[in-house]
Amino acid sequence: MNASDPCQDDHCAVPGANGSTTPARPGADKPTLHYIGDPMCSWCWGMAPALHEIARACRARGLRFAITVGGLRAAGVEQWTPEFRGFLRQTWTRIAEVSGQPFGFALLEQPLFAYDTTPACRAVVAASALLSAPDGLALLDFFTGIQRRFYVDNQNPGALDFYRPLCEQNGLDFERFKWVYTSEAAAFRTRQHFSRSQQWGVQGFPSLLLDAQGRHTQIACGYATPADVLARLDQRLAG
Repeated sequence: MNASDPCQDDHCAVPGANGSTTPARPGADKPTLHYIGDPMCSWCWGMAPALHEIARACRARGLRFAITVGGLRAAGVEQWTPEFRGFLRQTWTRIAEVSGQPFGFALLEQPLFAYDTTPACRAVVAASALLSAPDGLALLDFFTGIQRRFYVDNQNPGALDFYRPLCEQNGLDFERFKWVYTSEAAAFRTRQHFSRSQQWGVQGFPSLLLDAQGRHTQIACGYATPADVLARLDQRLAG
């Protein structure tokens, strides 16, 4: 896999990951569908409407829906070269065609940009500590809000004020969010999310894993329709 080309086929690939079924963490009281993604993963944005539908279906089935951020480009090691910007333009155009999701391209005209996905992932972790909804739908709204501000509005998730309107839209106090976001605890928990994704053997984003009966089983890796995901989910639960 080319290091500058993490998106292959219909997902954003994660270097070094393998396997689809691993032991689950103890203590799960009911089946959980885990969504593993990154707010700055373009295929995750392409699948955002489907994921909302899937999360609502989990609620209807009495399943938990949980989010783990995977750190697609942690530490911003990707160089913002003309070649990389051209690759992003091609990829975003393809995803828009496949999914119907909107994209803005003004960002790709900027000569400098730190393409570091860690701040956006950390923001999701901070919001998760402040949101009280138990089924993950509220956190998914916040996650998708980051995606829209980045992919459509081309705002910078590395700036703390980026999250002010998202807090307002999701009923969060921005000053409290800032306090949590800038804490060492949020940084530590974000690293835990990244490690968990690797421990689960996640091969690409977006991924969906079912945690049931003491096992994590891959339901989907890459772009998938709600119908396909729910059919696989129901088959696993029935088996």
